[in-house]
Amino acid sequence: MIQSAYTAIENKAYQAAQYILEYANKIKLSGDQAKYYVILNLAQSYLWQGQKDKCYELLEKHDWSCLSAKLQLSVAALRNEEEKFRNLLTLVVKQNDIKIQELLEWPIFKLMRNKDGYKDWIEEEFEKEIQEMIDLLPSKMLDFDNENIKKLEEFLKGSEENG
Repeated sequence: MIQSAYTAIENKAYQAAQYILEYANKIKLSGDQAKYYVILNLAQSYLWQGQKDKCYELLEKHDWSCLSAKLQLSVAALRNEEEKFRNLLTLVVKQNDIKIQELLEWPIFKLMRNKDGYKDWIEEEFEKEIQEMIDLLPSKMLDFDNENIKKLEEFLKGSEENG
């Protein structure tokens, strides 16, 4: 059920997500973490539909301060609290509790991704990890002047002419 709601949010079917999550919010879920993700996703479904007050009202009903930094980061993102988000981002990355991909794709971070400095924040926080990924790439992997690529192009052109 939670995955279906998340997929609806990814596909911008916010009202469908809202209906699923309002139902999920009323039933007893196994584990607090699932409960809080339902609340966060419901809040963002309201926000993306232009119901900012409803989003904030839902977030205000809960004490997020005692929960994980990642959940607090998500709340700061929905509330568009740039400074708080920035501080929590440093903490969440240090705790190794978030991946670059989540920050680039998770709809909950949409408002933050629109900030001018967002890309710089990600690069700063993940500098070591980004450099390690770059170092792992073979040096010729993206070298389009590579002799083998030229041979492949010639072979493919020949195949088209003969085929």
